[in-house]
Amino acid sequence: MSFLSPDEWNARLFDALPTLSEKFRSVWHVLTDHSRVLYILPDAELYSVPFAALTFEDGSPIVSRFALAYAPSIAWLNRCRSLRPASQGEPIQAAHSVGVGT
Repeated sequence: MSFLSPDEWNARLFDALPTLSEKFRSVWHVLTDHSRVLYILPDAELYSVPFAALTFEDGSPIVSRFALAYAPSIAWLNRCRSLRPASQGEPIQAAHSVGVGT
């Protein structure tokens, strides 16, 4: 098994961004009108996806419409959210499986 150098990894990831953005767009469209915060609970492969670099169809980055927050699990996220005061409008929690490698 050979490993990629950091430069090779970054180059491949940069080249994959348009495809990754396209795969996640169905999720973005559902959330655009309902949430200002996108909570990301990535599993193994998704930890390496640079969600802030993904784009909408018009080329604008998702961070132009959502604040991103990462959590290791839904239980951890719910616990943290229960410790803070309620904010205006609760964000939507969404789970979606995307075939990144397919």
